[in-house]
Amino acid sequence: MNTIFQCPVCQASLNRAEQQYQCPNGHSFDIAREGYVNLLLANQKKSKDPGDSKAMIRSRKAFLAEGHYQPLAESIVAIIQQSEINNPIILDAGCGEGYYTDFIHQHVSNAEPYGIDIAKDAVRYASKHNQKIDYAVASVTALPIQDNSVDCVISIFAPRNAQELSRVLKNNSILITATPAPNHLLELRHMIYDDVRPYALMDRDTFAPQFTQIVTQQVTYQITLMNADAIANLLQMTPFYWHSPNEKQQALQRLSQLDLHIAFEVAVWRVTT
Repeated sequence: MNTIFQCPVCQASLNRAEQQYQCPNGHSFDIAREGYVNLLLANQKKSKDPGDSKAMIRSRKAFLAEGHYQPLAESIVAIIQQSEINNPIILDAGCGEGYYTDFIHQHVSNAEPYGIDIAKDAVRYASKHNQKIDYAVASVTALPIQDNSVDCVISIFAPRNAQELSRVLKNNSILITATPAPNHLLELRHMIYDDVRPYALMDRDTFAPQFTQIVTQQVTYQITLMNADAIANLLQMTPFYWHSPNEKQQALQRLSQLDLHIAFEVAVWRVTT
């Protein structure tokens, strides 16, 4: 079976045959029982278990399952639908545990989604949850994806390499990015930090000269977390958890309710020709 995956060793195309991906040069990669393939080479790792920790993955999975970021997922689906690409091949570059990948699979007709993340535990969960999506453990800085093979890349709160993203996208395809807008989680940040600064909006030069930004929009709304578990999950899925003093964390853990401002910047980019 043909896929958009390419061999991370020699960059030849990979084909799926039973329980392996194989390339013409004899390199093969076993498919795990959950359905994903590990295409992360040992020399691409910076630690024994790169990517988000198991605790962060568990917390994010529980938080997203409650629908708190569903408006963001809906806005991304709307952009893909408005692009009017038939049978789109979509790559979620930095897919985590697959929340947005799965949402796209459910709501974009005839989509062929792929997900890549460097955290093996996240990919294992994503693939186990939906084995109709092709998932791989890999780095977004060295995508094991064939040149000019993707109609749409989504990058949600993930590291990005403009050169790699432009390489895998077809002509007239799109890149969708989502980043925190200035006031995202403002109430939480005020509880953690003495000096709270707004998030900086994405600099267009980040993707120059490979991409041109064609549209940007703000997705903003309010949520209320109704119990201590939801508050703990939010804290533990963010970098705030690792940078906040114990006394601030304990104060948050004593809360039974928390009102929050949610704000994302969603941008659409085209490959510069």
